Amino acid sequence: MRNGDRSGAGEAMHAARRSVEIAGHHRHELTWVVHGSAVVESVHDRWRLTTAHALWIPAGVDHRIELDGESLVFPLWFEPALHASPWREPRVIQRSPSLTAFARRMLQPGLSSPAELEEAVNGVYRLMQTHAEARELLPVPTDPRAREVAEGLLADPACPLTLEGWARRVHTSSKTLQRHFANETNLTFPAWRSAARLRASLPLLERGDQVAAVSAVVGFASASGFVTAFRKRYGCTPADHRRLARSSRVSAA
Repeated sequence: MRNGDRSGAGEAMHAARRSVEIAGHHRHELTWVVHGSAVVESVHDRWRLTTAHALWIPAGVDHRIELDGESLVFPLWFEPALHASPWREPRVIQRSPSLTAFARRMLQPGLSSPAELEEAVNGVYRLMQTHAEARELLPVPTDPRAREVAEGLLADPACPLTLEGWARRVHTSSKTLQRHFANETNLTFPAWRSAARLRASLPLLERGDQVAAVSAVVGFASASGFVTAFRKRYGCTPADHRRLARSSRVSAA
């Protein structure tokens, strides 16, 4: 679909254009990774996107996109006059089969009628609001050493290494790591690690695992500490979240 003044898919971004600076455009964008991965940066945040997530970027937000390897990324456009942005800042969207089906129709406009394309645009807009992450993807530091630490913790939140241990592993000082986390994520290292562990607990709770078991799996020293941290971050207890997820599955069935 042409990149005109309407909703639809824009021009692809691919590996030949490794880094793209984008001034805030007049339409809302849903950044959609077809394959590979990409890093999107705004003035205040940084997100790594794969085919598991999309990113809603409201009109007017300046950002930059970096593509990895043989990645292919499309912007899906939404006219503000027809689709008001539900959020003032970029928002991570969890992709699902139904959302992907509508997005694929937007990406292949020649295979659909105008009515089907309109249905797809409205379907993506509606579903993305129900699929918006209650928890944002954690911002990742830009410094290569701090980023290595962050990605290690995302892969294994329960890793027992202290800040000093991580510093030795990436050949720097603990003060340097702490400074990069604070400056580049707006979180101290302990706060970032706690947030990573809490985020890792969500899918485990949602599939029905017991609170004490989840606490241990994601690296908390005690279940009580896990409950306190969870309530502070999400406004409910882990048991409440587990129960609500179970109720949602029953309602969907």
